[in-house]
Order: sequence, then C-alpha cells, then structure tokens
Amino acid sequence: MIPPDRNPADVPECRCADVRRIRELNENNTKKFIEERKRQAVMQSRQMELLRKLHTDHADKLRLEMNSVRRQICGGLGPQQERPSGASAMQENLLATGTPPRTPLGELPQIP
Repeated sequence: MIPPDRNPADVPECRCADVRRIRELNENNTKKFIEERKRQAVMQSRQMELLRKLHTDHADKLRLEMNSVRRQICGGLGPQQERPSGASAMQENLLATGTPPRTPLGELPQIP
C-alpha cells in the first residue's frame, strides 16, 4: 500500500502498472463524459425541433380557427366590402389581415 503523502509514481513497485491503469481509467472517463455530452446535445436538438414543429402546427390551426370564427361573426366582411357603421380602422385592419397592428411594448392599442 502507498502512504497517502507519497505520489504513486515515486514508489518503484507502483510505477508502471498502477500509473498506467489510473491514466487509462481517467482517459476512459473523459471519453465517456464527452460522448455523453454529445448524445445529450443531439437529443436536445431533436426535442427542440419537434417542439418548434408542434408549436408551428398549433399556431397554424389556431390562426385558421380564428379566421373561421372571424368570418362567422362578421359575415365574411373582407377589405373590399363596406365597413359597418361604428367599425374602426383598426377593426377593419384586423378583419383584412388577420393580425392586429404592432404597437411599441407597454402601449396597448385603443379600441373605441
């Protein structure tokens, strides 16, 4: 047994086999760690891609359903038809484009 205050390389009977074995164990541990990190990165990349696809699909379905409801409520009013009395320009823009106008952060659009 090697005393705790001595380096294994300094002890003649431990010099070759034990030092080599410890070095190989450290190399194997490092290799396994690096491979695990790569595997985790690939798995995370796949999960993020699936999540993006799922989010895009849900957003498309929601957009279609919102347009359908908008058409039912407004009776199919499009940009070429006359605006009903009392409808604001923002409401008309919403009906025509399907998206509300952009405003600076913190500022909400005024709806009459």
